[in-house]
Amino acid sequence: MMEFAEPLRRELLATRACADRAQRVANSSPKPTEASPRRRARLIAWRAVSHSPALALALLAVACATPHVVPPADAELPLTDFFVRPVGPRGLEPSPTLLALRGKRVSVRGYMVAEEEPYPGFFMLAQAPVALAERADGPADDLPPATLYVHLPADQRWSTVGFVPGPLELTGTLELGAEEELSGRISYVRLQLDD
Repeated sequence: MMEFAEPLRRELLATRACADRAQRVANSSPKPTEASPRRRARLIAWRAVSHSPALALALLAVACATPHVVPPADAELPLTDFFVRPVGPRGLEPSPTLLALRGKRVSVRGYMVAEEEPYPGFFMLAQAPVALAERADGPADDLPPATLYVHLPADQRWSTVGFVPGPLELTGTLELGAEEELSGRISYVRLQLDD
């Protein structure tokens, strides 16, 4: 019996991330008058842990296999629509589309900016692949003006995101206005990711 207990304990610890995700989903969804099937499965799994680790593991696997439904975004915002074109004598001006979507949930597609030393809590998204060499170039880099600063949810604000090659599609709340980031850069357009 003891030889099976240790692998099961390790499996339960490995599924903790999945259980945490299920807990965040349950906390962020509206509280119905009756417990949802996912919540009931989590409660049953929690009670079963003390009696049968194998049953708890099976129930957690079912709960984690349930797809997470993300509500649709209010609009899709192309990175090319950030500023008025052509650039006039006053320099870059926010586009009417960008201003109209302030504070709304938007979907954005782009490429993650590859940084030598990423900072915790955010990463940058550009319309084309970009690699920054902060040590060699400092602020004189190839970062386009229409760069979106993507902020992680509050519970992950000290996490660092590793580089993800290829196009990404992200959904979150659009924030506008000058704000100094941890990197010392000033961001004007930010996307606060959903929890």
